[in-house]
Amino acid sequence: MERRIELRKLSFNWSGPSLIIRHSNGSFEPGGWLDKPTLSSTPLLDLSIRPRLNLYLASEIYASLIVDAPISYMHGGAYVNASFNKQDNITSPFTKLFIDVEVVETGLNLVAGRNITVNTTSNEFGFSLSELTPRFEPYQIVITGASDDGAQFYSSTTDLYYVPERTDGGSVAKVDSLYGGLVVQDVFSSSTEWEPLFPYTFYTSWDQWLELSLDSEWIQCRLYWLELTCTL
Repeated sequence: MERRIELRKLSFNWSGPSLIIRHSNGSFEPGGWLDKPTLSSTPLLDLSIRPRLNLYLASEIYASLIVDAPISYMHGGAYVNASFNKQDNITSPFTKLFIDVEVVETGLNLVAGRNITVNTTSNEFGFSLSELTPRFEPYQIVITGASDDGAQFYSSTTDLYYVPERTDGGSVAKVDSLYGGLVVQDVFSSSTEWEPLFPYTFYTSWDQWLELSLDSEWIQCRLYWLELTCTL
């Protein structure tokens, strides 16, 4: 009970008075809700693209892009499950999306003449970084997709970060957008391999005052919130 009272005292500094009011007024509406988007009455094809890793270094030779093309009723462009073949005069289901990927500012083709199955996600395409120059500004990448007859057309953009190497002796961490998680290099052993990293505990250093004591009010409240979250 003592810890719970102390938490309520400190909550004013974290979230303003709303948390304290909520204890005494069950009808209090804190706000912040999200309205459900209006759904389309017809299917949409939601084409999107992203780099698999959030950045690539100058020492790397290859990179890859992840392409999603799910059928949605919330996002995307109009989709009709039909594609007309002029040579055979036959209409067939629109199941293959033909794609090209290029750098916007130069027109450099990264992926050309490929196709993916409609209503699939996590399609990975590798490409060479050899014709790009490392820099701190991102390259804007555009993907275009079309049905076999060209009657249905889609496009989307993303940013590709291809950056210079660090020169301060520090390490680099990357976010994997395909499987999730982080990967890092062990700079202390001069390793060139990217290894998975699983961060845990506090996102701060354990040295100095944290190393000496966990009795501060701030730490105790964080521990209490963790305990409360795990029991709900």
